[in-house]
Amino acid sequence: HGRDVVVADDEPALVAAVVELLGDPGRRQRLGAAARRLVEARYDWSRCLAPLETLYEPLLARKAGPC
Repeated sequence: HGRDVVVADDEPALVAAVVELLGDPGRRQRLGAAARRLVEARYDWSRCLAPLETLYEPLLARKAGPC
């Protein structure tokens, strides 16, 4: 919370967090940049699909037979 994302427990807390970010362009910029770095590092397509490729490789290597 506060480094890569803003988390709020209820609506008033969310409103307060948004208002705070609107009033602090520097923090807003840092938070946005940190969030983007996190998403690119953790949720990049190649990273997310790697386990599926590992799962499908043996199936793709098999010779397809008649259905």
